[in-house]
Amino acid sequence: MRFRVLILAVVAVFVTGLGLPAPAGADAARQASVQAAAPDWAPFTAYTVGTVVSYNGVEYRCLQTHTSMPGWEPATTPVLWQPVTVLPVPANVRVTGATSSSLSLAWDASGDTVTGYRIYEGGTQRAQVTTTTATISDLGKCETHKYTIKTYNGNGESAGRDVRATTMDCTLVSWVVYAPYTAGTVVVHNGVTYQCLQNHTSLPGWEPPNVPSLWERVRPWEPSTAYNAGTVVTYNGVTYQGLRNHTSAPGQEPEGDPALWQRVTRSDDVEPSFPANLRVTGTTSGSVSLAWDASTDDVRLAGYEVYRGNTLVAAVPDTSYTDSGLAASTTYTYMLRARDAAGNRSDAAWVTATTAAPAPGQPGTAWATANNTSVTLTWGASSGTVTGYRIYEGGTQRAQVTTTTATVSGLGKCETHKYTIKAYNVSGESAGREVSATTTGCTSPNPNPSRLPGAPYLYMGSGNPPNPGTVMVNTGIKSFTMAYIQATGGCNPAWDGLRPLTGGIDASAINTIRSMGGSVGISFGGWSGDKLGPYCPNPPAFAQAVQKVIDALHPAVVDFDIENADEFENYTVQDRILNGLKIVRQNNPNVKITITIPTLRTGLNPAGIRLVNQAKALGAPIDNYTIMAFDFGGIDMYQDTVNASEGLKSSLKSVFGWSDAEAYAHMGISGMNGTSDWGETTTPAQWTQIRDWAKTKGLTRLTFWAVNRDQPGWQFTQITAGF
Repeated sequence: MRFRVLILAVVAVFVTGLGLPAPAGADAARQASVQAAAPDWAPFTAYTVGTVVSYNGVEYRCLQTHTSMPGWEPATTPVLWQPVTVLPVPANVRVTGATSSSLSLAWDASGDTVTGYRIYEGGTQRAQVTTTTATISDLGKCETHKYTIKTYNGNGESAGRDVRATTMDCTLVSWVVYAPYTAGTVVVHNGVTYQCLQNHTSLPGWEPPNVPSLWERVRPWEPSTAYNAGTVVTYNGVTYQGLRNHTSAPGQEPEGDPALWQRVTRSDDVEPSFPANLRVTGTTSGSVSLAWDASTDDVRLAGYEVYRGNTLVAAVPDTSYTDSGLAASTTYTYMLRARDAAGNRSDAAWVTATTAAPAPGQPGTAWATANNTSVTLTWGASSGTVTGYRIYEGGTQRAQVTTTTATVSGLGKCETHKYTIKAYNVSGESAGREVSATTTGCTSPNPNPSRLPGAPYLYMGSGNPPNPGTVMVNTGIKSFTMAYIQATGGCNPAWDGLRPLTGGIDASAINTIRSMGGSVGISFGGWSGDKLGPYCPNPPAFAQAVQKVIDALHPAVVDFDIENADEFENYTVQDRILNGLKIVRQNNPNVKITITIPTLRTGLNPAGIRLVNQAKALGAPIDNYTIMAFDFGGIDMYQDTVNASEGLKSSLKSVFGWSDAEAYAHMGISGMNGTSDWGETTTPAQWTQIRDWAKTKGLTRLTFWAVNRDQPGWQFTQITAGF
């Protein structure tokens, strides 16, 4: 028996949870389950006030906290225990009347142990009475309500008995999507009548036959059936609502008995007013925002339907909408209609809108010129629709122009500034292009120059030159040293003394590097060939030849590879180059100047020491002295490179009076990957050691000869990228 009672209790809870009527025995089963769950009374047990126990088949509630003893059984100690009386559940709960704003309920009396009755809707108490009737008022038309009636006294409440009823004056509307519905609403869908079970807003796919939890089909009228006031039925294709409680009989069909039934008519066949002043309130590259004036309806406005072309894109309750996910620079046509709850639609309003262009592309390669008080920036034009350009320094905007050049004024002498150039239009700003510049008027070299990016040599003249874009993607390298500029026809610059400065494979490689956000330095000279130093007759001519390269290619760094007897060991040419570099710096204060020279394993040879001393004496603006740490009889290439660098440091400290840190900051290392001309071998592991030592000491340049020799795999290039 206990097993069966528990099964009934579970069924009752499950069914009630679905919002369906519980079986007739469910309430009694629920209370029986409580009784069966009470533990048996036992002696020598601690009990607290309110504890319920079972003794000889009767339940008792504890009145005082105590520990039980033999002879203190509940039946014999009324001071400690009180019998528990199970309250009866209200019987024969029924609807006795319905109006458009109220529902009347009744039930049979439940006996002398009952103080009164409480009526609940969900978890909310709607009424409390001592009689067996109650009327719930202030309701809306055609609303379905589910009430639970419980008896109560000083010991608590009984289980509940449910009843459902619908207020009068239902009207019939067509089911539409995106409309709010309340429980009790009567709709027609595909010629079938349904009644709403739960408040909700309809969505596509929620048509009444698809969602039985939201809608139930209205049943046809039948004779010999008990009907409550408010019940909705169909008869011969017409919908009716009961006016009072009765049991139907032949001859009392709804169409012929107006005292018992009221016809449910269509509520609305008038369309809403036209949604005036449809307008575009904003556009971006991917969206259009619309707004319009509110429509009115004689019964109830449900909302608005927005179409893009012939496609419904939204049904909204308010007077604005933003259509997103659109293509840039594209014209769209929109149609708008107001819709009421009956499915009537207004006349259509139309408007067209064009999305904005996307944000511009990143500005092209930028370079700078400067004087004592200002910096002039120039850059390549951005792609796309460009309104103008903004120049930022950090988070501060310094200028805004519509051309591809701008001057930032009011600066001090020998100041370094880093600018970011961004194109903009109505859709926003592009990615930035950075460029650094230093005003003129410096009285001495920068004591702490910034570190240059690792930039291995790339030689396009021969040696199976790789595509620099492929190298960048596979190694992370961002900068290259392009080799070599030499003399042609006297004091004229050309790649290898043969290829034009622009329009050839060298300029194409530079364009590829810059298009991927990289930078380039250009190296002059080399081991062999005709060099500008010997062929240019004087410092101004040398500087003019260098200037032709800078004007044509806009390098971030110019490197002078001074080797061999024609330049390095020819002191007249040494001085010509050093004096020419003074003019180069004067005309190009933002271009870094480096020299690359041979070394011994212990430091500079006499020609190298002489060059450093002359740079000091002549005031040559050298930003970085780089030693070629190969072809010097190396044995342990890491240790020999460190020793040679320490020798260079000693020379720089002696000549310029610099500290260790200042000397290191003006130093660089140029290696040769793999095996050198003299048979020395530098391994990737040793090159990694050299790189890390250079970073630790604060050296500001690292390069090697050459990317061409670093195939396949580009191991040395990857290591150098980490500088």
